[in-house]
Amino acid sequence: MSHRITMYDSCNGIGWPNFSFDPLKLMPLETAFAHESGLLLGAFTHLTEADRIQLKVEMVSNEAMQ
Repeated sequence: MSHRITMYDSCNGIGWPNFSFDPLKLMPLETAFAHESGLLLGAFTHLTEADRIQLKVEMVSNEAMQ
C-alpha cells in the first residue's frame, strides 16, 4: 500500500511536489536504524561524559562530511 503526502511551505506559501512511498519498502531500513541506535545508546552508558561529548562531535562531523 502506497501513501501519498502533500507538503506545504507556510513561510513562502509554496506547495511542495506530491510524493508517495511504500511503508513496506522502508521497514527494513527503519529496523536497521532502530537496531543501530540501540547499540549506540548502549555503548554510551559505558563512556565517561568527556568521551560521550567527543563521540557526539565525531558523529556529527562524520555525518556532515557525507
